[in-house]
Amino acid sequence: MATKILKTLISFVLLFIVFVIGIYFIFPDTSINALVELERKAKGGKGETLVLLHGFGANKDNWTRLAKYLMSHYRIIAPDLPGFGESSSPNDIDYTVAAQV
Repeated sequence: MATKILKTLISFVLLFIVFVIGIYFIFPDTSINALVELERKAKGGKGETLVLLHGFGANKDNWTRLAKYLMSHYRIIAPDLPGFGESSSPNDIDYTVAAQV
């Protein structure tokens, strides 16, 4: 009896894993965006404000995994700098490395 339940459970877990992998390969962009949105839900925090700025060619999502560990001590703000990530890209801004420095 216990063996049958264990086999059923293992089959269910394997089927679920195949399903998740299949969804990822059928809809890769949607899958990645959904995972990023889940990580972004962990924002805010409490305490002093800590602003996390990404580097050249990056975006605010570079901080999502680290931010969840800091939120118990700080209020986290991680913006996209102009021209990167989801921010606007005004034509009158200089995006060269020298200007960004």
